[in-house]
Amino acid sequence: MLKRITVPAAAIMAIIGYPVHAQEVTVPNTAASFSASAIPVTAGTIDFWAKLSGFSGAIPNNGPHFFIFNHDLTNYSVGFTANDGTGNHGLTGIAGRQFHTGSVGNSYEDILGTGGEDTWHHYALKWDQDGLADVPNQKVAVYLDGALASASWGMGGGLSVGTFPALPGGTLNLITGDTTIGRIAIDEFKVFDGNNNLVLYNTLDSINDVTHSAVGSNGSFNGFGDPTFVTGILGNALEATPVYLLAPIPEPETYAMMLAGLGLLGFIGCRRQVSPR
Repeated sequence: MLKRITVPAAAIMAIIGYPVHAQEVTVPNTAASFSASAIPVTAGTIDFWAKLSGFSGAIPNNGPHFFIFNHDLTNYSVGFTANDGTGNHGLTGIAGRQFHTGSVGNSYEDILGTGGEDTWHHYALKWDQDGLADVPNQKVAVYLDGALASASWGMGGGLSVGTFPALPGGTLNLITGDTTIGRIAIDEFKVFDGNNNLVLYNTLDSINDVTHSAVGSNGSFNGFGDPTFVTGILGNALEATPVYLLAPIPEPETYAMMLAGLGLLGFIGCRRQVSPR
């Protein structure tokens, strides 16, 4: 006869690939990222140089973004979109999720000028939950080459609070977008707090520079989007194809459960005995 061996149901589920308790973590599938703790919540500026390559014509709904921090409660980003969900379009910026700003224009040429999409431009996102000093009645603004590029702004997400939510953790991801065409190059990435103190500065010159910021928290070189380093404004710049996917990576406990399950199956095979007739 066969000896009965009890196998935990969790082990069996792990063996067949069933997600035990759905324990997963996510990693950004982007070229590089920084800890979201580098973002000053109530007021600040994110300042950088960037160049587009291979983008022209009408801007899609989910166009290329230079950076994005995205969470259910809050969002910080600068990029191109035909509609950010609040009616803003063109070059758009978001801070604190519910505060959106956008420029007028339906194509890259409208925003950057003919041929300007393949030229280096200076971008900045500024926000202040108490209102921007240089932009009356507005809490968020995007600047292009030193000039205010915000033609419209509004509050979205169905929220009516006047303050920006605290950051729940996560990463500030560079070079993102729901597209597989074109390339984005970024150089001289800086973050300032509300008092104009530099809290993050990364030259993005090389992998070593990405992972060793000149000021503030070090970045992570994630390697997605076929990243490379090209000639930038000062030294090199990080260039990649924008991607925006979050890949679930099983936690170590899940792998351990799978190995334990396989071990139990092997043990069962060894203990299986057939009694003589």
